[in-house]
Amino acid sequence: MQTTQTIENVTLSLPNTDMAMLRLLSKRMGWKVKVHRKSGLEKALEDEAAGRVFEAKSFEDLIDQIEAQSTTPPPCQYTVDEAVQRVLQATADVDAGRGLMAHEEFEKLVRSWY
Repeated sequence: MQTTQTIENVTLSLPNTDMAMLRLLSKRMGWKVKVHRKSGLEKALEDEAAGRVFEAKSFEDLIDQIEAQSTTPPPCQYTVDEAVQRVLQATADVDAGRGLMAHEEFEKLVRSWY
């Protein structure tokens, strides 16, 4: 007499870091793992529920609203040529032994210029 296996669907909530272990375990046990990815509609509904929506009268109005909420830094205070000159001067200073600094400090300084 042959028995049939009953299959049951189970939903787990795991951290992304544990997914590799789950896949390895499921492969050894002969299980199937199916990851549910949110559709664009699901993401849009979540955005709407969280209030991440814009109502604008025109495209320009929408851009203005987005820029007002933006957390990006303000535009560079220097032109590209000025920033290049500052980098070259800072490099020359370091090469000459003036203003010695660690690589991280130098990178932070340069990034503050743009």
